[in-house]
Amino acid sequence: MRQKHHSNTAVRHAAFHPATLVAIAVLSNGCASVNLADRAYDAASFQFVRQANERPLDPDRYFAHEYAYINTRRGDATIGSRPSHLLGLTMSGGGIRSAAFHQGLLAGLHSARPQARTLLEQVDYISSVSGGSWANGFYWSNGADDDHVFHCLDAFAATGTSAPGCTGPLAGLRDRQALHWLPINEDGKIEERKLMWEEDIVESYLGDCNFVFGESELSRLQSECARKSLRRPYPIFNSTHSASGEASSREQFPFESTPDHQGTLIDDEAPGFFLRSGDARFLWQYINWQRSIFGGEKDIPGSTLSLMLAHSSGVVGAGVPFLLQYDFRLRFREDNGRQAAIEGLRPVYHLTDGGKSDNLGLLPLLERGVETIVVSQIGKEKRHATARAQGDFDDLILAARQAEKLLGCTFRSDWHRTGLAPVISTGYRCPHARGRLVLIRPTLENVAAFMARLQRSHPALHEEVVTIDADTDEDDRFPETPTFRMHYPPALIRAYYLLGRHLAETAVADALREPEMVTLKR
Repeated sequence: MRQKHHSNTAVRHAAFHPATLVAIAVLSNGCASVNLADRAYDAASFQFVRQANERPLDPDRYFAHEYAYINTRRGDATIGSRPSHLLGLTMSGGGIRSAAFHQGLLAGLHSARPQARTLLEQVDYISSVSGGSWANGFYWSNGADDDHVFHCLDAFAATGTSAPGCTGPLAGLRDRQALHWLPINEDGKIEERKLMWEEDIVESYLGDCNFVFGESELSRLQSECARKSLRRPYPIFNSTHSASGEASSREQFPFESTPDHQGTLIDDEAPGFFLRSGDARFLWQYINWQRSIFGGEKDIPGSTLSLMLAHSSGVVGAGVPFLLQYDFRLRFREDNGRQAAIEGLRPVYHLTDGGKSDNLGLLPLLERGVETIVVSQIGKEKRHATARAQGDFDDLILAARQAEKLLGCTFRSDWHRTGLAPVISTGYRCPHARGRLVLIRPTLENVAAFMARLQRSHPALHEEVVTIDADTDEDDRFPETPTFRMHYPPALIRAYYLLGRHLAETAVADALREPEMVTLKR
């Protein structure tokens, strides 16, 4: 379901200050806001979150639709109950290189078959951020079966050319972004950049499987893409709402999008909420342009897969990286058809890169009490060798601080790089659950085994990577090349894919075979 987008001229040429947008909304919809306590609506379609840990305390109410999906996928007849021992995977941000690494990680989990099912078939949730969301959306929405998906990617990684029968996003691994030339200080250009960002994601990762969520289940199931998707782990795409700047911070607020809901935990200014896609009484609207489905003029809400991926990955590289913010408002549709703001909520939710609040996508899986969580971290962190040797993993520390602040969850986050294995295991504890984290973190210090394997299996590619590294600053060598490049040497992207595949088949598979694996000591 590819889409075209059309600018709303009256809004597009206005000044894009939040106060201006709110004023436009008030003029067009009247000054009224509604107290939902006075209105009748389906409580399953809209839920206030007054306390950050409210949903884990009543999981059957909030997550029943996810449990039904997971149980159906497992072939379990107990549709309405919480599945036994959930397994989740998080895929961090990190741009194009993260997308390639995580596509390889998925391929390796698909090839690892310790039992009757592959490891990938045993994963119940995939929670992702930014570049990891590109890989998550690509896999979840792909209309081809898994064998064909990973055959095509394996072939391209091995040779640098597309295999017969591999077309569209399956044809190869993305190595460039082509948005740096567009000016951003001219009237309307920010909106054009947002449009280009979303369309580039569709072209690179979604092909003809760009879902509009909230449509009738029948129409979704008529899609070949949907039939394949229902066999895959339940996806969660993570963004940040109302970020105050470009720096990551635990003072900023996570926002999640799934095929069923969009929403956020409680923040400093408003209660949290979760809105079910497609409900007739609630409208989740992108407010800066009118979007329509190709071939018609039907307005669609903000729950479109490409748009979810766009604001999950809203850091654009252009010399100096900057944030693209996607502005949404939530409206209640009265019986007379008029729309009104909802009392207590923010007038506008500005959604952008999920890495600004949790670059791992870990919070949703902790909130759901997933017993085993594979945490894949491929972000670029400490820039100097001495700091890297002495320092910790910033993304993991930020996630730990957010988890404690919002959910009361704790886990060890002060892992040092020196001597660190590519996969380690540690426990986590929340008021509502406890479980195990399996942390994947390839670094300059722990890729020797992979490079030796690459030299044996793909000697020409190994030579290219070595040559590229020889001409690169010490702190920017594979697998810790900078995140915001507009173009990467194709050899590096192929190597990132093969690295993810290698780690999934070896260290990750070993860790998941040992559920009582002893955690490392300080």
